[in-house]
Amino acid sequence: MKRRDLFKVAGISAAAVALSGCTATTTAGKALAGINTRAADDLYPKGDKKRLVVVGGGIGGMSIASNIHNKYGDQVEVIVLEQNSRFHACPGSNILLTKTASQYVKEASATSTWVFDYNKKQSEFNIVTNCTVTGGDIKNKVIHTTQGNIAYDTLVVATGIAHDAKSQFPTWSQEKLRRLKYETPSAMMADAGVEWSIMSERWEALIQQAKQNPSKGYVLVINATPKTNLTGGKTLRRCPPAAGERTTVLASRIKKENLHNIKIKYMTELDGSLGSKHGAFKQSWEALGYCKDILNPTSSDIIEPIFNARIKDVDFDKKVITYAQNRINSDLEVVGSDMKAMEYSEAIIMVYQKTPAIIETLFNDSNVKLSAGSFECKDFKDHFVLGDSQTTHQLPPSGSMAMSIAGIMAGEVIGSLRGKKNAVDYSKASNTCFSLVGENPNEAISVSHTFTVNKGIVKGKGHVPKNAQGIYRDGTIADAQAAWIYSIGALYGNFGTVEEGGVLNA
Repeated sequence: MKRRDLFKVAGISAAAVALSGCTATTTAGKALAGINTRAADDLYPKGDKKRLVVVGGGIGGMSIASNIHNKYGDQVEVIVLEQNSRFHACPGSNILLTKTASQYVKEASATSTWVFDYNKKQSEFNIVTNCTVTGGDIKNKVIHTTQGNIAYDTLVVATGIAHDAKSQFPTWSQEKLRRLKYETPSAMMADAGVEWSIMSERWEALIQQAKQNPSKGYVLVINATPKTNLTGGKTLRRCPPAAGERTTVLASRIKKENLHNIKIKYMTELDGSLGSKHGAFKQSWEALGYCKDILNPTSSDIIEPIFNARIKDVDFDKKVITYAQNRINSDLEVVGSDMKAMEYSEAIIMVYQKTPAIIETLFNDSNVKLSAGSFECKDFKDHFVLGDSQTTHQLPPSGSMAMSIAGIMAGEVIGSLRGKKNAVDYSKASNTCFSLVGENPNEAISVSHTFTVNKGIVKGKGHVPKNAQGIYRDGTIADAQAAWIYSIGALYGNFGTVEEGGVLNA
């Protein structure tokens, strides 16, 4: 990849993104404010063009909006409704944890918190920021927002996924749930990077404490998103390998700083498995000296996996995690469970996830049914649900998947706007999930999927590539990830510098 502009946007702190008030910028630069839910269409009076409204300005939402605008902008008015003023892109952001953000910004001209503004794209089509959707009249095709009502011809909901900590910890008070978010942030929410900034600041403070107190031990707990709920049923999980990547890059930082007094406790409910990309993570940890044997870690290892474990409670004042750990026999059957307690210095706790509340508000069902082979709602013509917001489509939800789907969905959406059915083939979608590993860190691992259709059912098959020597981590994979991150930045019109070898070059 040659030098080019990429991600040249200013960094933003946790405090800066905690914005208040309701303002929106239209393509004409007009500011709108206040709440008015009486008129049928008082946010944007509808003209002669067909109108597509996209709820959510994340990767999926901006992808479908850009696809429709770029291909059919002369025929279709595109409006994006976004509750934040800026977007925080999770993919690639863990790179910033391997060294100080200021060092990385200096080397790669990247934003220090991976935050993109919407203002550049607002010059192309309407993006209403600081705008929360509160409900809607689906029958009459009107959406209600904190800034007024807006009529539409076709609606795409792409609001991402929501945390469900209350279901995981049903007895906790609202104050304790608040402390979970701000004191042990998972940094996986679409909140313009608030949680990520808090996590980054707490991590950097821990590094400095460890440097200043070399004789004192510190423990960082990282809890992978649970795969099952309290009753054993499956839960939604956005980016299952996120915990593995974060554990890897933080171990890289610990090793790079030559800190022998920080240990990472990696907790998972799985038995002897690191989850998605297990073999690639395991090999990388062993080869790089983070954990030479995941089943038998030693005191010299940076990472200690704790398998068959589920967090039951957290004492935020005493910094103690209580967890249950299953006992497994030789037949891999659960034969008992022990309650254990563990002190921690900092923790990154990933909790249950669920579809956002607006899905149920709009469609009276949190698991809205989709038509076969489509992302159009089965019972609501001209209404689509894209990306992590949906739960019933066979294609896996991810940022990469959403971008690929959006290119295909554009044909289906334009058919909806024209009042006819356009046949599309979602088996042609592609999904590649990258995870950073390595010391630079200009190496990565990945899993890609190919899809087939049999009797209307889409099936995917994953493949984790490795080289001729059997090594999973590779610099060319990191370059491919850099190219993908570049394309995410392009969705928001934000660019900075890419050196030969990619944005992940150190």
